[in-house]
Amino acid sequence: MFSDIHDLTVDGDGRIYVVDPGMQNVRVFDRDGQLVREIAPEGEGPGERRHRRMSYAGLTSVTWDPNRGWLWIDDGYQRQVMDSLGVEHRRDMRTTNFYTNPDIPVGKIVQVDTQGHIYEYQRLPIGDTTVSYVARGVPTAEYGVVLSDTLTIDSRVLAIGETRTTERVIGFARASIAVSDKRPERDEHVWTVSTARGTVWISVSERRQLHEMAFTGDTLRTLDLEIAPAELDVSPEGWVWIRHAGANAETTWNLLDNCGERRGSVSLPVSVSLTHVGRGGVVHVVWSDDLDIEYIMRLRMEGGVDRGTCQVNH
Repeated sequence: MFSDIHDLTVDGDGRIYVVDPGMQNVRVFDRDGQLVREIAPEGEGPGERRHRRMSYAGLTSVTWDPNRGWLWIDDGYQRQVMDSLGVEHRRDMRTTNFYTNPDIPVGKIVQVDTQGHIYEYQRLPIGDTTVSYVARGVPTAEYGVVLSDTLTIDSRVLAIGETRTTERVIGFARASIAVSDKRPERDEHVWTVSTARGTVWISVSERRQLHEMAFTGDTLRTLDLEIAPAELDVSPEGWVWIRHAGANAETTWNLLDNCGERRGSVSLPVSVSLTHVGRGGVVHVVWSDDLDIEYIMRLRMEGGVDRGTCQVNH
């Protein structure tokens, strides 16, 4: 049983790693869905972690590093590096948040590419604006990360929401403190990293366009979309999977090959909340039944995936 799946990843042997703060662990399944082990249980000791339902950086991410056999677990507060057995190699605690350290970005590891680069999603509030970045770097021999360059993916004005007043006792005095909620005035852009090319795909939903960006800030190509996407994923072969929330609780992906040519679409008769696209047209998704019980489903696209012959210089 799952309670609150935040993220999943798959290693080269097909093992599935599922981070579930509701169950307070990370579970490892083989490719046939059999439970192999539970790692990262709730706690403060080695190999344990504090599982949070939500942080300033959003949901907890779990990322498999195929180059080194590392598992990154990151929620913006606590970052851990483990192996497939759950042995912890490093733990970094970050107390950064929007209120106590407003000049330091809140970030978490979200992707590793085939060249070994690590990608961290960051958000930084600057006055009445919040700016989102993708930062790229390399891991160190001590299981740390050195970031080298960044790409801005979104900048949004924050609108002032409800103001709440609370009373606190400071020393011998009672003080009233007013806190105002700030929320973005529009939805955040949808984006993902291409692990094969080291570029970032960004969807400008208001214009129904899809851009491939280099970390220099250059736009490599722009594609028009019929419908604004709910999620973007790129397979190891460079195919772009554009997920849409269809009518009647259906899920549809439009597929672009690594040349940017549309190859058609595939669909499911159910609505999914998370997609992990692997090699050869294999996809893992998270969906819920009528009782809100979550499941992981593995799908395979008939015909598989091939590589195009185009070359895009960047």
